[in-house]
Amino acid sequence: MKRMVIWLVGGVSMLGALPFGPAGAEAGQLCATTRLTQAFETQSICVSSARQPRGGTVYDIRSLTDWDDATAWCVDGDGIGESIIVRLEDAAPPENFWIRNGYAKSQQTFRNHARIRTMELVAFSYGLEQPQRRAEIVLGDNATEQTIALPWRVADPRYFELRITSVYPGQTDEDLCVTGFSVDYGM
Repeated sequence: MKRMVIWLVGGVSMLGALPFGPAGAEAGQLCATTRLTQAFETQSICVSSARQPRGGTVYDIRSLTDWDDATAWCVDGDGIGESIIVRLEDAAPPENFWIRNGYAKSQQTFRNHARIRTMELVAFSYGLEQPQRRAEIVLGDNATEQTIALPWRVADPRYFELRITSVYPGQTDEDLCVTGFSVDYGM
């Protein structure tokens, strides 16, 4: 299958508007959209905000989805209340999410920045405006890839939100960072 990635800001691309979440696009959301794979017609991974570039280093959605240890999605502040959002169209139900917590560039960089401790996972299905499921997710304080196994199967998945509820503090920088995130459809 042909794969196309489109970078979005505020839910709008050159191909037209794509609504995110039950209430539509959120102002300031940053998204990476992939189309036409065996698992889905459209998958958008979005973040609620991102730190502005510093010294030529970018900390936005591209850094979250590239799985490069030298890059990371970072937010200003401790990240509590920030979200990673997965929006799906015509998709198989995901089995897991994969996440690489913290800024994995080096052990020192990892320790210096805040990392996710807990998240609330909320799932929506098509036709439902209210969440279908909720769960608390606890991540380990390490820079290895971690699997977030969905505790239930969501029929006709539309939207998942992983909202950060607590963090492991950084030693020198309170800004929260995450090196990688992706969706596993078990295919």
